Amino acid sequence: GDNLGVRRGIAVLAICLLTVPFWMAYAQSGSTLQLFFDLRTDRTVGRFTLPSPWLQAINPILCVGLQPPLQRFWAWQACKGTEPSSALKMAVGAFLCGLSFALLAAGSYMHGVDAGAKSSLLLPIAMVLPLTLGELYLSPVGLSLISRCAAGAGTSTGLGIWFLSTGVADLAGGWFSSLYSICAPSHFFGIAAAVAAASGVLIWWLTPLLQRAALAERTQLGFALSATTSPLTSPHASPQASPQFSQAVRLEPHSFAKLSNGQINYQVLSHNKK
Repeated sequence: GDNLGVRRGIAVLAICLLTVPFWMAYAQSGSTLQLFFDLRTDRTVGRFTLPSPWLQAINPILCVGLQPPLQRFWAWQACKGTEPSSALKMAVGAFLCGLSFALLAAGSYMHGVDAGAKSSLLLPIAMVLPLTLGELYLSPVGLSLISRCAAGAGTSTGLGIWFLSTGVADLAGGWFSSLYSICAPSHFFGIAAAVAAASGVLIWWLTPLLQRAALAERTQLGFALSATTSPLTSPHASPQASPQFSQAVRLEPHSFAKLSNGQINYQVLSHNKK
């Protein structure tokens, strides 16, 4: 009904807003982190000085290189029954972002960057690894979650809200970047770590509740509440069923709903653990 649609819309909006602190912190990778690398890092390797813009090439290279093994890792977890929920994956992503800035803050303090010394080249490069892992845990998983919560006619609106929230976060991140000029590097990056970690706490705490509200309408139609599941080919579907509509969607552990030829045929299929 209309109330369910409103609840879904509010839940999707709230889930998107919970990621804003993460994106605020993440936005520093293209602004204050770049300034840190350019002005406060010893970029010399022998007789060669590493060009400052090269720092921005590390993240996309890591994205391309890490995504396949990460997908295999999640598939392995799924086979073992230990794959985290979407909310937990997103929270892990925010915590990894916080960890990356915490490492940068601690390294800045230990290398005396606050007092004017230059950081080791390894420090800003190494922090990009957990930052990129955090992005891979949060961004694609969040998009998938929003597409499930705002399924049907609301999918494009839900995804639009997601990207709007990242735009708002970039604006807020720009304001936050201005603090870099008045804070010691270790203090500034420590604050960035706390902001990202706060996003992780909020996502871990609130997203499962919001997801249940967003999926309430779909649950009535036999769709999943579980954040870790997606439509699976049903071994119980009719051979004559259209492949687009013959699938099983997990409702609860060891229960399935069968969709055949576009008609929702709810069946509980017992499945015993071995």
